[in-house]
Amino acid sequence: MAIRIPWDDCEAAYLLYELIRVLNNEISRKEAIQLVSNTLGKRALKRGVLIDDVFRNINGITLQMSVMEYIYTDGKHGLKKPSMPK
Repeated sequence: MAIRIPWDDCEAAYLLYELIRVLNNEISRKEAIQLVSNTLGKRALKRGVLIDDVFRNINGITLQMSVMEYIYTDGKHGLKKPSMPK
């Protein structure tokens, strides 16, 4: 199982930046998700973080962007964050 590395504020801010670009039709959602995944992976490697192929991958970025969109649009669009099992 992959080690779960929590998102930091800079990663979340970058994801929000790209989400806003998507909502403003400046970039496609697919392009934004790929860009965020690649950028955050490279950032982690530069910082010396050991990552695997699951770290900030396309599926994870897609989920996080949908959750952020839900919050950003006051629940009108996106995905309500599922509850985490205990």
